This record gives sequence, structure tokens and C-alpha cells, in this order.
Amino acid sequence: FNHNLKHNESKLTEIFRIAVIGSYGEYLLPHKSLLPVIDYINTNFPDRIMLVWPMGTEIDYFTSGNSVVPSYWFNEGALFAIVQREKGNDVYIHEHENTIINIIRKYKPDLFVDVGSTDMIKKVMVYRGKDEPAFYFNIHETPMLRLGRFASLDDFPEILEYLNAHYEFKGYFGKARLWVRK
Repeated sequence: FNHNLKHNESKLTEIFRIAVIGSYGEYLLPHKSLLPVIDYINTNFPDRIMLVWPMGTEIDYFTSGNSVVPSYWFNEGALFAIVQREKGNDVYIHEHENTIINIIRKYKPDLFVDVGSTDMIKKVMVYRGKDEPAFYFNIHETPMLRLGRFASLDDFPEILEYLNAHYEFKGYFGKARLWVRK
């Protein structure tokens, strides 16, 4: 299956997809910003076990690899930690870092993929309260003031330190980063 088809579709195909299939904005195909890392993984590391941070559904589905965890959604904990740090409370940053590092230690994924800086993650999430669900706004479609931002893995230095000690950094693929277990 050629996942590039969506990104090269004609206007007529786009209108058909929107009108008949009801697919607008959210696709059943990978986001364009993920294509370089998906292609690299499929070519060089097929059938590997991986951990994708902060959201791994598209990488897991469109590669022949397998996720080490049943949940792909680390973004809410990460963003909550960033919001708390901006309020002067660093405890949640360390808790999130420890959670991710413990998952890496326990499951020993062959690959660690960071998609936090890709265009796929360009969403702003606002917390109403710790126990209430988050709202999502797509910053490209919703005119609004900056209410927060999503962090890149660079905002979690303990995770980077652990990865660099136990994994080999393979490089940037678009804005996604990839590490391979040593």
C-alpha cells in the first residue's frame, strides 16, 4: 500500500473523500511529517519492537514493528508536566521522565522514536483541571492565543540522557528522531 497517495491526491479525489467517506483532517493514512521516519524504519529495521513518544499510533501501524506498550498516548502526561513546570512545579516533569525511563528499562524496545517535534503533534492541549479531560485545538485550524505548547523530548533531559547512554542516535528523519538499542 502506497501511503503517499493521500499526500498527492487530486482535488476531485479530496472532495470525494470528504463527501463520501467523511474523512477530513483525520486520515487513515500517516501524517506527511511522519513519512521519512516510517520509510526509514520499514527499510532498515523491519519487525523491531519500538517505543514511540509522545504518540505512536501511526508509526506503529504503518511500520512492520510492534509497540512495547498497549497505550500510545504519552502526550497528555507530558503536556501536563510542561504546564505545571510553567507554573513553577517541576515534580511532574520528573515523574513523567521516570515513567518513560521505567518503560524503556522494563520492555527494552529495539527502537525509540521521538515524534514530539513533528507537524503531526502541533496541537495545543489545555487542562481544565487535573482530573478533567483535556481539550484539543489544532493550531493550524483554530484561531486562538497561545494557551500552552507541546514539548519536544528536549524538554525532558533525563529521558534524553538515558537514551544517549543506552541507545545509538540514528538521526533526524524530517523532524522525527530515532534511537536504536546498543
